[in-house]
Amino acid sequence: MRLVFLLALISLSILKSVSGQDVPLYNNFHNNPYFYNPSFAGAKKKSELTVLYRQQWTGLQDAPKFTNLTFTAPIRNLGFGVNIHNTSRGIIVTSSALMSFSYRVPFSQTSGLSFGLSAGAGRNTLDGNQVDANDPVVARALNNSYFFEGQAGLNFQFKELVIGFSMPHLFDRNLIDSQSLQSIDLNPLSATVSSIRYKMNLSKAISFEPIVLMKSNPTTNQLEGYGTFRYKDMIWLGGLYRQNYGASALVGFQINNFLQLGYAYEFATNQISEFNFNTHEFNLSVQLGKEAKASTPKKPRKSYNSVPSYKRTNHYRKTQHIR
Repeated sequence: MRLVFLLALISLSILKSVSGQDVPLYNNFHNNPYFYNPSFAGAKKKSELTVLYRQQWTGLQDAPKFTNLTFTAPIRNLGFGVNIHNTSRGIIVTSSALMSFSYRVPFSQTSGLSFGLSAGAGRNTLDGNQVDANDPVVARALNNSYFFEGQAGLNFQFKELVIGFSMPHLFDRNLIDSQSLQSIDLNPLSATVSSIRYKMNLSKAISFEPIVLMKSNPTTNQLEGYGTFRYKDMIWLGGLYRQNYGASALVGFQINNFLQLGYAYEFATNQISEFNFNTHEFNLSVQLGKEAKASTPKKPRKSYNSVPSYKRTNHYRKTQHIR
């Protein structure tokens, strides 16, 4: 009875997540906001390759697994990005690939507004070892396996304050319910992700960065709160709490000038805390190349004609001893 109850809870949790927001859960958002918002493509000074792996509910057979590969590169005020994602939920595997471009409008050296757009495609597949390909239900699900994918976002930066907003799905798409193998229709523009973060320098070596993340659609809102302490941007330690879900602990290291490792331990969710199934998430980032120089608004030159005419006469120059 405990096993039946557990499977029922997990099925409801997965279905609620799919039908509600259809936005993957990432605990390392604080290190790579490009996961949710294409306007952060190229936001860092160097090109960066990031690999994220998330094993949800360790110890439970066919529990969800997430793998994400991103590459971002800055080119002055332009940014380029690639986002490859793979999700395994029991017998269903969803894969997608997106290409992103961003553009930054600088207001000063420490402020600006960035816009981003992503486009690509994805596919739902079924594990052939667990399903019968001749089953009409399976065949119908496979016929609806391909879909277009797109994202749009923007972010505003003013000194240490960064505010972001994105729509993670721009096209109509169908997902497959892992229980009935029936398609689930999703409103493409219903899901949004909003974020606000601020870096507070507590001393020359220590800083604290709080982040508030909101995922919403017409029927569901979910808040996430992050708090991370950093020591010289070499070591960070913190945590997060996800509304109606649970808490996670965060830790990470800047191993050298180009290699960064992050880890998140997610405690058992509120729904299945009795069974003590925890979640592990690993994040590895490699920075490549040299730092890109971002252009800033040029100050207008002082025109010679802006000088009063009497100051341009030879008599004025001689009397004022101006050469």
